[in-house]
Amino acid sequence: MPLVNTAVTLKDLPPAPEGKTGWPWTEETQPLPDTMPHGGEWPRISIVTPSYNQGQFIEETIRSVLLQGYPNLEYIIIDGGSTDNTIEIIRKYEPWISYWVSEPDNGQTNAIQKGFDRCNGVIWNWLNSDDLLEVNALQSISKANSKEPSATVYSGKLNIFDDSTPFWTYLHPKPFEEVSNLICVWEHWGTPQPSIYMSCYACRLVGGLDVSLKYAMDYELYLRLALMPNFKVKLIDEILAKFRLHSDSKTVSQQQAFKSEILQVFDKFAYQNMEIMPRGWKSSRAKFQFHLVIDELTSQHNQNIPLTEFIKQSFSFFPHIWNYRFFWAYLFSYLKYPQISREAF
Repeated sequence: MPLVNTAVTLKDLPPAPEGKTGWPWTEETQPLPDTMPHGGEWPRISIVTPSYNQGQFIEETIRSVLLQGYPNLEYIIIDGGSTDNTIEIIRKYEPWISYWVSEPDNGQTNAIQKGFDRCNGVIWNWLNSDDLLEVNALQSISKANSKEPSATVYSGKLNIFDDSTPFWTYLHPKPFEEVSNLICVWEHWGTPQPSIYMSCYACRLVGGLDVSLKYAMDYELYLRLALMPNFKVKLIDEILAKFRLHSDSKTVSQQQAFKSEILQVFDKFAYQNMEIMPRGWKSSRAKFQFHLVIDELTSQHNQNIPLTEFIKQSFSFFPHIWNYRFFWAYLFSYLKYPQISREAF
């Protein structure tokens, strides 16, 4: 399998499409030398991009990986048989891609696992075909690995952005450091997956991804890694990636399914690992399930939940949500704007 054994620069790649400027179109990461200061090779980093009909985004993703200026990169793209211009774009960058294939698969998780099965790196992650690496990301990860080569996970910060408001971004909350704050992951509003790199060796020990999952495969994998005897997280105080919000992304368009599967993974883990569940986990779970119930009601009633239905559904959760700001904010919205509830009846 060919590897990017020397740092790729702007002059090596095809020119950016007309009108595209900035990172990663006309800017690059300052390349690293081919070997580390002591003469050894840089730790190999493997990145897998699962892809399906994301032609409007994937070129930016590819360039953000290749222009890291990193001299020991293994980049794998697993496409599910795209029918848009994705294949044309992949072929454009084929000389710098370690492996790629376009064929029908069983969805995103299956594609990621297929890519992981081909990884030869020391550390790895997947980067979806609508997300980006930030400048210097792989150099920051490599430095962290040099300082803590025995770490299971290398975790940095994540920028979340929306193309419809290009100047709006916000930082994802601090990533988990130990199993106790990973378990009730919704308290931190998820995990910054594009900026979480993992030991290939550790992921192979736990069997890779659970391909039966469609949404919470990252969360479930992190939980299994966290149960390893020598589990260790090395935090990186840098922004490593950008997560793109758009109407077609699963995160935006399939939130109910996301939350349902997270709860499914959580319940299985809790049942099997009661002895390490953190204090207050039942109350935390109830609040998360309450969010899911409200999402389902909102969908059923076209955004206008009848007040009686809201109270009825809230009743069983009340011992856990009576001091929950989300519950009171929702209830006060009816009191402040009573016409909403009248219209909903």
